[in-house]
Amino acid sequence: MKHIFKLPNEYTFEKEGIKGTNFESKDLSDEAKFAVIEAETGHKNKIRENKCSFFYYILQGEGNFEINGKTEEC
Repeated sequence: MKHIFKLPNEYTFEKEGIKGTNFESKDLSDEAKFAVIEAETGHKNKIRENKCSFFYYILQGEGNFEINGKTEEC
C-alpha cells in the first residue's frame, strides 16, 4: 500500500482558471481522491462529483466553497 505521495514536476490537468495534479490513490480508498490544485484569483468553477469524497486543505489564499447549496468561507 502506498502511503507517501510526492508532488510531480508537471500538472496533469489545466482548465478554466485551475491547474493541478491528480494522484493515484485507489490503494488507499475507492471513495476518495487526492489532488493538488492551483486556482487563479477570481476563479469561479463548479466541480460536481458523485463517485467519491473530497477533503480540501487550503494552503494559501482565501475564497469560498459552495457545498450542497451552502457557501463556506475559507
